[in-house]
Amino acid sequence: MNKIINIFKRLWFEKINWIDKSNLSNYDSDIVSESYSNKFYLKDKEDLFFLNKSKNLKILDIWCWWWRTTFSLYNLWFNNIIAWDYSNRMIEKAKNNSLELKIEENLFYVIDATNLETFKDDIFDIVFFSYNWIDYIPSIEYRLKAFKEINRVLKKWGSFFYSFHNTYWFSVYRLINLIRTFINGYLFSWYEIEKNEWWFLFTKYSSFFKEKKYLNNIWFELNNFWKYNSKKDFILNYMLYIEAFKK
Repeated sequence: MNKIINIFKRLWFEKINWIDKSNLSNYDSDIVSESYSNKFYLKDKEDLFFLNKSKNLKILDIWCWWWRTTFSLYNLWFNNIIAWDYSNRMIEKAKNNSLELKIEENLFYVIDATNLETFKDDIFDIVFFSYNWIDYIPSIEYRLKAFKEINRVLKKWGSFFYSFHNTYWFSVYRLINLIRTFINGYLFSWYEIEKNEWWFLFTKYSSFFKEKKYLNNIWFELNNFWKYNSKKDFILNYMLYIEAFKK
């Protein structure tokens, strides 16, 4: 029996690794890099989160892409930012953009969210994980590992702000994704195969209740949920936002 269980575990681990590599390969492609490299913006809820925050807070900007969020934060006069991404290509773009705008380029790193050993304990006031990219961390185990690392590098009562794909949101787009997922044999993999204008991605969907459970187990305290989300958002919005404090 144990041998059978171990075989299934190995197969699942291999599938997770393949999904992770597939997502990174698409994300790291020339067309995606070129298409997004000159777009700098924060979403409205992200703007709301940073409103009235002290400009001297130390911020870790996770999955900064070509530094979409980082540049926006600099425009808001935040001046103590470290940004990283999973993609070498995106960090190269970020460094090129920073040189053109005469901003220090050595603030950008290629790092995995599940291993932030580059950073010491208790050094950041804010960890910012934007635009649902937390849902591309492969498997719940790795997601929890990332949460633990984020908790470690945050100062006590520091803020962790992120967004995730809302499992209760439904639309024609999502129905097509589910059909595509079923046809490709991934319906019970906890992933959905999404397609935008350039690429396919394996995407996880989650819920406020799951996220609350994950965070509470890792010594986070949720705060201001209704500041960033309405009751209608639970059904009508494909993304929800969470702010959590390190206890």
